Amino acid sequence: MIFFGIATIAPAANFVGSFGNAIGLWNFKLFGFIAYVYPFVFIFFAYYIYKYFDGFDAKFAQTALGAALLFLAFLMFQSGSNAIYGGLVANSANEALKDVIGVIGMWVFIVMLFVLSFGLIAQDNILAILKKAFVEPSANEYKFENASEFKPKSQKKPKRIKKQKATNEANLGDENNENLEDEAQDFGNDESDESDEGELNLEANETGAVTINGVEILNEVAENKKLLEQIEKGKVEKPKDFALPPLKFLADPPRRSNSVNEAEIDQKISDLLDKLRKFKIDGDVVRTYTGPIVTTFEFRQAPHIKVSKILTLQDDLAMALRAQTIRIQAPIPGKDVVGIEVPNKNIETVYLKEILDSEVFKNSSSPLTIALGKDIVGAPFVTDLKKLPHLLIAGTTGSGKSVGINAMLLSLLYRNSPQTLRLMMIDPKMLEFSIYNDIP
Repeated sequence: MIFFGIATIAPAANFVGSFGNAIGLWNFKLFGFIAYVYPFVFIFFAYYIYKYFDGFDAKFAQTALGAALLFLAFLMFQSGSNAIYGGLVANSANEALKDVIGVIGMWVFIVMLFVLSFGLIAQDNILAILKKAFVEPSANEYKFENASEFKPKSQKKPKRIKKQKATNEANLGDENNENLEDEAQDFGNDESDESDEGELNLEANETGAVTINGVEILNEVAENKKLLEQIEKGKVEKPKDFALPPLKFLADPPRRSNSVNEAEIDQKISDLLDKLRKFKIDGDVVRTYTGPIVTTFEFRQAPHIKVSKILTLQDDLAMALRAQTIRIQAPIPGKDVVGIEVPNKNIETVYLKEILDSEVFKNSSSPLTIALGKDIVGAPFVTDLKKLPHLLIAGTTGSGKSVGINAMLLSLLYRNSPQTLRLMMIDPKMLEFSIYNDIP
């Protein structure tokens, strides 16, 4: 391809030979002045395909078709500007169009060809591209860009992501509302600090939940809050003749940013809705939870869509989203929505130290309080072992069963002395839990 380009630029040069001379002259004759450029552009395309090509599929075919149409559009554009520049291919195409639809029709066709090619390359819906280009947005497509313009009772619905009404099926209760209102105020303070950078566009709706472009971003799960409220509060009596191990023995978690990235969440929702539409599944995302491992989307399907249809697409949707696996809960008990869990690109490691050092663990009065990890919104979650007299832990290989048991055992060792805690453990493998043999 490099030789092809050099032969076009200098066809009469001695170093390209008679073969290069013929190629250069025919290249210019066929494609006009763009022949000086496109061989070198194709080199970058070839490198991109070599670097990122992972199989011939519909997406690759769509991109290749878009690139070919874009090349044709440029040829016809330069020919329409001046026939001398156009080359034989573009001049023939333009003359044929002029005979059928005239000069104006030819230019309209060229413009539409540009729009179509950009839509194919951008992997966007063609109708959406055309509508964005030629149709004035309606009032329902209005999107707030300034927090001062937000009015909860008269907020308009964005085109693809609709606002969850305050009268939805979720009944958070008065206490939960108050808690969420406090969190919304905290997010409001964060927004005022970062509004100059344009990163966040957070609003508080009538229920006190934080919203981004009409989708509720919940930072607390009502069901988990009720469970944590049932744990007895108080201080555990420290042993007199025994020193409990300090938390400094455990690894410190890295510093993380707890700010909400509006663009990232909006992109995830957009990608999910686009993939669902490809499978003829219409609906809207009404809530989302972001945890350390997965992001959960509450999806309300259109009335004519059956829940069973969504369940059958679990593997296909995982492949479309390029996720190792996804989990679909259809429907979520007590709600008219479907839960779709998509793995995060950047998985956050949960450190035991941050759970044992959390307020919910330290304020529990039960000596049998055990750390279980974080919930789907990234909040520490603990429970009282005495409420679980028969506990079964099951899962596939590598799902974290042993890690969970180790966390439970360490939770007990950090709160009890050998005089107050007796543990009998049967380990058939005699491998994973042998480190506890010497503990008194």
